[in-house]
Amino acid sequence: VLSDTLKRNRLDSPVRLALRSQWSGSPQPASASPAQPTGESPAAPPQADNWRKHEIEQFMRDAEEAIRLDDLDMARTNYWGALRFDPLNIIARMRLGLTLKRQGKHYEALEEFTTVTKLAPDYGEAWKEKGVVQGLIARMIPADVRQKTHWLPDGHDSLQRATKLIPDDFDAWSSLGGVLKNVRADFAGAQRMYAHAADISDGHPYPLLNALKLEAQHTGKLDLEPVREQLKTAQKLREAQARTMPPTDTPWCYFDLAEICLYQGDENGFLEYVKTGIQSCNADWQPQTFRKSLHDTL
Repeated sequence: VLSDTLKRNRLDSPVRLALRSQWSGSPQPASASPAQPTGESPAAPPQADNWRKHEIEQFMRDAEEAIRLDDLDMARTNYWGALRFDPLNIIARMRLGLTLKRQGKHYEALEEFTTVTKLAPDYGEAWKEKGVVQGLIARMIPADVRQKTHWLPDGHDSLQRATKLIPDDFDAWSSLGGVLKNVRADFAGAQRMYAHAADISDGHPYPLLNALKLEAQHTGKLDLEPVREQLKTAQKLREAQARTMPPTDTPWCYFDLAEICLYQGDENGFLEYVKTGIQSCNADWQPQTFRKSLHDTL
């Protein structure tokens, strides 16, 4: 965990948060270094500054507890509270954006991620989330309308910048593949992005299975021999998620396991995981999406 944390150098990583809690200055991470406004106000007395920091930390703790309880409205309120005391708090603003994104409030989330990229231009995670939300917004606009509005950002440029800032983050490359696939209909380009993400993640199921499906659709063939080991890695990860209580990332952990079983010729495993996946769905589009993706592939 620590090795991966240090390699990606995220501002909200355990290491950075630990250092930040020991730092006696502003609660803002040192590396963010946004431009300071001219005419700074006089420094607050130590007692007032300590009280302010305590209030920010309390809001952040309450927000994390609300996230744990899946109370996103309360989490959002607490992040707003922290930002009232410290508008330049990048961690609070980033997590507020992620909460808004989970709630489907994409325009509000985009505002937060854009602000973070202004405050910390080298923060790759913020560029990634900004690109993801831009892509989600673009997908809601009909293709013929998008073609007439070339100025409308679709997330591609933001995600390209993210891949340059955090080149080892497979999720950034996967997200870029998603924009190429779902917004620009560049299936060959999307397949390359997903395949690269699968390689640098040592076989994470999301980019790996997307790369395989796009390869089949683009080339008319499905060569599984080069990815046998990656499929085993993907299977172990999804099996671990399916065994947790409650299972993680349902129904996709089951549908991915079904797809892996299909590629391995395990008919019984395929049928069992499909059945379990359908039972764990909470919306009609979920099994329809899985079925359509396999139909288009096979």
